[in-house]
Amino acid sequence: MDTPVKCDFALSLPEVSPIREVLAKLIREYQAAFDSVTEQLKLIPEKGSVCIRNIKGHQYYYLIYRSASKRFQADYLGKEDPMELRQKINARRILKRELKKITEALYLLGAKVKQPHRNFSLALRFFVLNRDKFTCRYCGRSVEKHGVVLQVDHVVPKKLGGSDKVANLVTACFDCNHGKCARTIEG
Repeated sequence: MDTPVKCDFALSLPEVSPIREVLAKLIREYQAAFDSVTEQLKLIPEKGSVCIRNIKGHQYYYLIYRSASKRFQADYLGKEDPMELRQKINARRILKRELKKITEALYLLGAKVKQPHRNFSLALRFFVLNRDKFTCRYCGRSVEKHGVVLQVDHVVPKKLGGSDKVANLVTACFDCNHGKCARTIEG
């Protein structure tokens, strides 16, 4: 008999044995591929892409990524082309695409898979910004007067069971949104 699967995927099929056996075999194969790809991803740097800057006829290579504070960071790599790093970054992109396909296949086969985070549409985002007159609902700053970056925020965070419905969305500036994090505003 086959060994139990390591992943958190649970089979949600009726007790029809021939179909269940075939689907269980497919799910085990996809889960093995899932585990293999995630192990490969652990060996590759998680962040960044290589950027070339030409300064006075010389090429300088930088690794560009977002730091923990969500700001862009540039680490100097040197004057020589970091071909190995470029290949790892390209491999990471390919593996992430493959991982997404495997996850979708597992979902279609009936395995319980955590669905990827989906942002709401640009139309909904514009509707919320327009409804709030392009002004932060928490501090009252606007793009025109204060030059702030506006974002759409969940009043009740998704972590706490909030939805993507218009009633739960407000306009917030970058500072207020990241200061609030995944909390609700009391008061």
